[in-house]
Amino acid sequence: MKNKTLIKIVAAILALIVAIHYINVYKRKLFKKLDSIENKIDYLQTRIMENNFVQTGYEVNNATNIEDDLNKTIFFIGHIYPKSGYIDSENIRFKNIEHPIKHLNRIAKKNMPFKFVFGGDNVFIPTSGALNFLIELKSKLKNVRFIPGNHDQYWRLHDKEPRMKALYPERYFFEDKSSVRLIYLHSVLENGKYGLDEEQVAFLRRSLKPSSSYNYAIIFLHHTLWAGGHSAFRLYDESARLIEQWKNEILPIFSEGRVKGVFSGDGGVETSGTFSLINEIPHYSTGWSIDRSEVPPEWLRIDLGEDEITVHWQKLSGGNLFVKLQEER
Repeated sequence: MKNKTLIKIVAAILALIVAIHYINVYKRKLFKKLDSIENKIDYLQTRIMENNFVQTGYEVNNATNIEDDLNKTIFFIGHIYPKSGYIDSENIRFKNIEHPIKHLNRIAKKNMPFKFVFGGDNVFIPTSGALNFLIELKSKLKNVRFIPGNHDQYWRLHDKEPRMKALYPERYFFEDKSSVRLIYLHSVLENGKYGLDEEQVAFLRRSLKPSSSYNYAIIFLHHTLWAGGHSAFRLYDESARLIEQWKNEILPIFSEGRVKGVFSGDGGVETSGTFSLINEIPHYSTGWSIDRSEVPPEWLRIDLGEDEITVHWQKLSGGNLFVKLQEER
């Protein structure tokens, strides 16, 4: 009796093993088909997006940035964490089939004098692997600045994480490049809310006083405080407070200080970046999307002229670089 029971148990186990094997074989075939379908859908979406780019004034120009003199150029990149293909294993879901980091690194190798500015949310979660990547990226690109966003968790980590201090040596500051004042701001308050604290407002007043030491200024920060959110459909908490501060406190300082452009790195979450002309000052937002199939990676190329800036939108799709001049002023 015991032998029969044992034989039945062994037979049941063998049957289960065989069943699991065939299930796994079927799953592999099913997932392969699903991957193939997903790739075809991605291809169709890419073609549709690229047609939309062309209709809105973009042109394919894979040689731009490589052949140009970029000595007086800044590349402004926002929201690099989503699907960028660099975070450690616990964030392996963040991938980007366009490999935009590699694309930008190729440009940097050929044109070292120009500057990269990463506009916040440079990591999804500031894990050890994520911070190590940013340190490595900084060493490769040489001339680079990182602005902290809310995901970077500046307030929690800065005083106890040496790599945070290496990436963000100062919370806000300015530097002059070719008679242009570059101002970097931190749009996360110590209590976790968004906005600019009194300390930074006072800093802006001092830094933007008319002076012979600079011809004009441009501003970099993470959040689109002037809009109160990513868009009218994705507002930040207390958006009315943010818009009111921008209108009543910040814009008058910018007007006095000859600000030629304001750049936010919190765009591109579900839509392309934005352009707004507020009090005759251009305001831009850009960033990399959460899902590349919805919005491909984009960034802004800012060429610094004697008295004006020239801004180009650049999008990477299907391995091609689509370029458009921002003509509105």
